[in-house]
Amino acid sequence: MTTIAGPELKKNAGVLARNVISQALQDTLNLEQIVVLTLESLKPQFQGAELACSLLAKDSHSLQPVWIHAESSVKKQFLNKAGILWEIIEGSLESDDPEIPSGFQIAFIESESGFYGVLVLRRGDRAMYELVKKIAEGLQEVAVQIEETSDVHRLTRKLEILNRTAKSLTTSLDLDTILIATMQGVWELFPECVAILTLMDFDREQLYIKIPLTGEPDKVVRYETEEIEGIVGDCIKNRATSVVPDIGTDRRFVVDLDSEKGLSPQSLMCVPLLTHDRALGALSILSTKIDVFRKKDLDLLVAFSASVSVAISNAKFLHEVTSANANLEESRREIEHSRNTLLALFDNLDDELYIINQDYELIAVNQARARRAGAAPRDLVSRSCHMVLEERDSPCPACLAKKAFDVGQKTKRIENTLGPDHQFIIREIYTYPIVDAEGGVI
Repeated sequence: MTTIAGPELKKNAGVLARNVISQALQDTLNLEQIVVLTLESLKPQFQGAELACSLLAKDSHSLQPVWIHAESSVKKQFLNKAGILWEIIEGSLESDDPEIPSGFQIAFIESESGFYGVLVLRRGDRAMYELVKKIAEGLQEVAVQIEETSDVHRLTRKLEILNRTAKSLTTSLDLDTILIATMQGVWELFPECVAILTLMDFDREQLYIKIPLTGEPDKVVRYETEEIEGIVGDCIKNRATSVVPDIGTDRRFVVDLDSEKGLSPQSLMCVPLLTHDRALGALSILSTKIDVFRKKDLDLLVAFSASVSVAISNAKFLHEVTSANANLEESRREIEHSRNTLLALFDNLDDELYIINQDYELIAVNQARARRAGAAPRDLVSRSCHMVLEERDSPCPACLAKKAFDVGQKTKRIENTLGPDHQFIIREIYTYPIVDAEGGVI
């Protein structure tokens, strides 16, 4: 990134911050990761200054150090929640109008809905501070967006469900077993009511199966209809809950779909069974009394229906999983073949190869290196490389493995060692970082 400063930085601070944050959003929806990506990208703009950021941890409701641009001693203190930068951040939260010492500037990442974190700038000019403020504003908008997105996914699990019946729904992928568990659940949750489950059959377009959840819990009777109407039909079509305190006054009511023969319901509540992109059907609870359902009853039915939706959705897609298993098995064989090929290459190379983790423990050793160590590869794995390969109690002084871990780049060094015939051997030693799917060195 091109470094700008002074009036130009101040003028373009907003655009610069938005662009970098937008780029980070393309990679992740995690606020901490967005902060790190943003500040790392903008670090060149803060030459000669110190900048640090802390975020509020949701689980502990306490500030945690996230990122810092400063000399190593200051950085170490900050990451250990110590030092002047950390004291400034903590002090900024002690009152509504904190006193900020000269040379420091603070920007809060907060909105009307909550507080997310703090940015502190030290020895920065006005242009740098303007950029810090724009970064805070952008991160605040991102934090709100992330929370709003998360709220959508929390809706179906926000309310408490009576665990025993909800858990039983997840123990089977057989539809009949799920229906019986659903029947047992509504019997226990709404013992004085009648329940009707209306499901859409996705194998036959616009065919709905009506299942009265009445009688003995182990009996299920199916009815089929080509048209979906009534209160249940509106619930499914509009993907919206419905509470009818007096059925007699609701013109949408259709006996064949909303009720059951021989039953004279007076009130009803209906909840759609929703998956990610469609309504599977609806679950209705009927009572012979007028105006008996309250918000707490609807909330309970919504929570219970969320589990029913997941269980039925899983059962309906079971055949897709089954057919996909054949493809997975073929993929497994291909992976096994690739693994065996790589192992053959690894073991049969004349060059010495071994893999270590960040604790210098051996993950794998090829035959060439194991041979020089005078041991079988399996006897070397999980032991410290410097101990079993070089007979040292600590990492070799010239070893560049740590650098490869830290910077994520290949390294090379030349080593002169005394061979078994007392002749010096020149070795070129390379280290190659192994990264995970996100680019982090593992």
